[in-house]
Amino acid sequence: MITSYIVSTVLAILTILPIISFSLKGIIGLVLMVVTSAKFGAKIGLLVSSFTVLIQCIFFTFRINVDFDNAHTLLVTNFIIYPIISFYLGKFSESVENTKKELKLLREKNENLNRELKRKEESFKSNFLLNISHELRTPLNVILTATQLLEIYFQKGNNRDKALKHINKIKINCSKLIRYIYNIIDVNEIEANVFKVKLRNRDIVNIVEDITLTASEYTNSIGIDLVFETDLKEKIIAIDDVLVERILLNLLSNAVKFTEKGGSIIVKVFSDEENVNISVKDTGRGIPEEEQGEIFKRFTQYEPIMTKDYEGIGVGLYLVKRFVELNEGTITFISHPGEGTSFTISLPDRIIKEDEKNKDVPFVKEDRVERIRLELADILNNKAI
Repeated sequence: MITSYIVSTVLAILTILPIISFSLKGIIGLVLMVVTSAKFGAKIGLLVSSFTVLIQCIFFTFRINVDFDNAHTLLVTNFIIYPIISFYLGKFSESVENTKKELKLLREKNENLNRELKRKEESFKSNFLLNISHELRTPLNVILTATQLLEIYFQKGNNRDKALKHINKIKINCSKLIRYIYNIIDVNEIEANVFKVKLRNRDIVNIVEDITLTASEYTNSIGIDLVFETDLKEKIIAIDDVLVERILLNLLSNAVKFTEKGGSIIVKVFSDEENVNISVKDTGRGIPEEEQGEIFKRFTQYEPIMTKDYEGIGVGLYLVKRFVELNEGTITFISHPGEGTSFTISLPDRIIKEDEKNKDVPFVKEDRVERIRLELADILNNKAI
């Protein structure tokens, strides 16, 4: 009896030790796998199963061995149950190894993506600096040349008209430089969420009509017909009128840039149940299809090679979109290469309670006329060449 007890105990120990060792190895491997990658969280179920197998195996082995007359049953445990469990845990261990390989591949892929992202970022910075340096250099050269000519004219003393012409060039190019600087400042403030919007109740029809009719005086001189259309006599809504002016001027300047002589630009104001809409439609060259998904991104231009006629730092349409959003509106466009482009701005039809300090801000028409002239003058001069 004692001999049988010793044999059974030894066999039980020999049986359970490799099972415990093998199970713990698989369990530890799986724990590490689950912790290091949430993507394989589904393996947690297998982890629970492995614990269950381990506990049942220990319990079953000891239960068999408390009955010393069932030594033959212990042999069944050794030669049938243990191989099955070993096979299961072997597959489990193999799964862990495969998962490690997958994780390694994912890490390598992530490193490659990070390198590519860094390369594109460096390329973007390089292109932006190249572009901005060109755009700043051009007006500065014009200003320098104009001042040199002014010096000559003043020395001669009888070239007043030519002097005034070059003074106007200086004014236009100084305005361009200031606009570039303000645009970059605006981009930074918008990205930092510190850009301030001043909503006031204004007649959107009057604002759009005034800008369009003033701009048409300049576009007509180069053979581009600029037309204003609306069925609304008046529409008071809450807007930042300064931003709306900048939005419309940017869209108009783009339309003028890419519309040839004999073409037309139609500005229309119309309303629906919830919004007041402003559309700017031209018969220009249109936007290439491959560029249409990029035009509202920062520092993006949809001309692959920018000539002197189409200068810019690539923030115009980005700012247009953000200014529209700051007025709680939306902007969409339809463009067909060779046929033209139509932008539509939708602003909420609403009136707000204004602060007294913002309610009666004076509007100076002469200032707007001058801003429109400066915005379009450079484009018109280049088209007239």
